[in-house]
Amino acid sequence: LSDAGLWQTLGAVAHLSNAMILIELSPAPGETVTLPEHRLFAGPVAVVIGRQGAVRPAAEMPMLTIEMGLPDAAARKRQWRKYGLGAIAADLDEFALTLGNIARAAASARALADLGKQPVAVTAGHVRAAARDLRDARLDALATPVRIEAELEPLFLGGQDRAEFEALKLRARHREAMGGGRGVRALFVGPSGTGKTLTAKHVAKDLNKDLFRIDLSATVSKYIGETEKALEAALSAAEELDIVLLLDEGDALMARRTDVGSANDRYANMETNFLLQRIENFDGIILITTNDGERIDQAFSRRMDVVMPFRAPDEARRLEILLAQLGKHEASSRLLNDIACRCQLNGGQLRNIAQHARLLAHDKNRPTNDAALRAAVEREYRKKGEVPPLKPQSAELWPAQPLHEPKAGQRRPSAKAKPRAVPQIGAGLAQSPRLRSCRAARQSSPPQHRRPSASRAQLCYRPRGSSPP
Repeated sequence: LSDAGLWQTLGAVAHLSNAMILIELSPAPGETVTLPEHRLFAGPVAVVIGRQGAVRPAAEMPMLTIEMGLPDAAARKRQWRKYGLGAIAADLDEFALTLGNIARAAASARALADLGKQPVAVTAGHVRAAARDLRDARLDALATPVRIEAELEPLFLGGQDRAEFEALKLRARHREAMGGGRGVRALFVGPSGTGKTLTAKHVAKDLNKDLFRIDLSATVSKYIGETEKALEAALSAAEELDIVLLLDEGDALMARRTDVGSANDRYANMETNFLLQRIENFDGIILITTNDGERIDQAFSRRMDVVMPFRAPDEARRLEILLAQLGKHEASSRLLNDIACRCQLNGGQLRNIAQHARLLAHDKNRPTNDAALRAAVEREYRKKGEVPPLKPQSAELWPAQPLHEPKAGQRRPSAKAKPRAVPQIGAGLAQSPRLRSCRAARQSSPPQHRRPSASRAQLCYRPRGSSPP
């Protein structure tokens, strides 16, 4: 629309072809786009925009607004039947896709089923694989997929935290049946290395959905309105593809609103207000993580369906994490208990210790033992700039041999040999020249000048120039 010549040419071609002009726009939140007037073309103009922004014509012409929401379960079943998958439509309720993405996924699923030597019937597995291959340019530019391993590391959660985790999965699995919108919003609060990202992976895997992490470097912009536009594009694409969106370090975008003292404060508050409204109307699954829950505006916490606190593991939990990460090992229980009780480490640090210990053992082609585990602990504490609080190695671990081997022709000391007399601490002072002079002075002085109550240290080491007490 910024090129007036191109707009006039487009209108002339549409007038000669008796066609309609279709424009797709992405206005920023609060932005209104004005359609320029055309001298020749007087036909209909269709404009496709998202939920944010508005459009108005330059001249007086009637406008009709049609809101296209996400389809419900009944509309999706009709779309699956339309494309020949009515036999398995009941098994496809988990795919909350748009009608256009359903058409694309159905065509890809049929192609996957025909890849073998003998074509087979399309199954829910084919549809699931086809849905994972759906891509959106808006999402690819602003988010990166998170790889979910076939065998994820186990989660070590307490009783209450485990209940919140199961409630989150139930809320996401039955989000349409419960009503009140399809959106699921969860906030993970806790220090680094306590399993927030791992929990997000478990949620996505249990729901059979892809996990994408929003790239803050590509989303946040110094230009006014560009951050909101990028967030809108990423959230809209996540809704249409029905994926799990991970907003890592969410406090960077959800900071508390402050008093307006400058233009920067005003625009920062505008970003927070936009995100508050957009997350409340979000129809997908979004997981937000933060290391500092105090920095997040309280309005976000009230809009969250689930808030899970992640705490540093205690002694018993540290032992469970370490044993799970080590796998098959030959480390002593004494050292394992010592690490669990003395080393105040989080789950990520314990994983680093176990991986490095296994690496050292693999290099020596032997199972993980105490030496490799102790070296891994010392390495992890060196990274922190601290001294490991482990007990020193016991004497049994060292070879039983004397500290000093006897010289040739010298006999070893027998067990019955008398111990050599150890000189007293003050014995060396008896031969010092200063002490001998002090004694001579005392012997030559008259008895009335002596002070029997004074100690030897007071007489011999009185500072020079000081008067006697």
